[in-house]
Amino acid sequence: MERPFSISSSPSSRIPAEHFAADQGLAIEPPAYFVTERRYRQWQRAYDTVGAVALDRDGHIAMPFNTEGMYRGYIRAGENPQVFLFGH
Repeated sequence: MERPFSISSSPSSRIPAEHFAADQGLAIEPPAYFVTERRYRQWQRAYDTVGAVALDRDGHIAMPFNTEGMYRGYIRAGENPQVFLFGH
């Protein structure tokens, strides 16, 4: 299956967690290892948008948003990220 993305194999591109894993003797797999034909087809059908909400023990809310979809999504004309909070 041809991948619609490129992956750097340069050691300088590793993130700190990968350095830690390597130091612990764990095997490092390239990101493409985790892409299966089934998940790729699912992504082609869905193009889902990513969102998350976190609440810390002090009651602070954090919400990162990505309005472009999971992978190479397209921004729709006039689209603005909007945050809606509902509480009681």
